[in-house]
Amino acid sequence: TKLHSSIVGLRDEKYLESPFVVNFHRVDQLAESKSAWSFYHTGERMKLDLLDSNFNQHNERHCSLSFEIDQAAVVHGLAGYFSTTLYKDVTLCTLPEAHSPDMFSWFPMFFPLKDPITVVSGQTVVVNMWRRTTNTKVWYEWLVDVVTGTNESRVVASSGLHNLDGWSYWIGL
Repeated sequence: TKLHSSIVGLRDEKYLESPFVVNFHRVDQLAESKSAWSFYHTGERMKLDLLDSNFNQHNERHCSLSFEIDQAAVVHGLAGYFSTTLYKDVTLCTLPEAHSPDMFSWFPMFFPLKDPITVVSGQTVVVNMWRRTTNTKVWYEWLVDVVTGTNESRVVASSGLHNLDGWSYWIGL
């Protein structure tokens, strides 16, 4: 709640739709981390036509991940971690359970929710995350639904889509 409150204190809605690189100190992790997507680079040079408006589309990703909740809580946002193999056995990892030793220059991302969502035991949190691109920028969009019932058929709460088309946050290419 402290991190979310700090973002609210910035008094600009765009910050509630912008991810933040943070060094988490106190986190109530409601479920185990799951892999969202992967990138593989074969070492072969890709032939890219920079004049083609879709030249960067191969870097777009989407995932839909479900998390079973076993305790009541308020969800203020999502934690985004990464792990990578740079070369042979040279790796970097920000996952708490496998964090690279003595690594102080890379941190997880916090994806805030504009309005925190209350969850109870037995519900499922469904996270949809998109990595979107154009030929000039890359950004993330995220949506959180809380579902219940047979086959997760009833949405009881939704965050709404955050950062649509990179309106509040994007990285230039």
